[in-house]
Amino acid sequence: GIISALRALATPSPLQVLNFLDITFTLIPLIVLITGWKSLPLHYSLFALAMAIFSLSYPFIPAEPLSAAPRYMLSIFPIFVILALWGKRQHFDRFYVACSLPLFAVNTILFISHYWVA
Repeated sequence: GIISALRALATPSPLQVLNFLDITFTLIPLIVLITGWKSLPLHYSLFALAMAIFSLSYPFIPAEPLSAAPRYMLSIFPIFVILALWGKRQHFDRFYVACSLPLFAVNTILFISHYWVA
């Protein structure tokens, strides 16, 4: 799925911005999972790995292959456990809140305006 999304991002189309957002919000949870997997119990790490492989193994449509992947990444709860452990550090907590609040506001405005946000 990620390779198909990178190919779709390389070809000029009106969906390039959406593909870029899909790739970004798919890779961020994967990077968090890769960097923090040692702080999780083994069964949480295996569950997260299985869910990530399952959600990325079959691209949705050729023009926008990762269109639903960010939504499926939200169901991988060990990522939020890692973020909660990292959130104990005040610097990370402030950085996370500073990034999350504008994204929340933009997605809320898009949702209220009847745009597809997931």
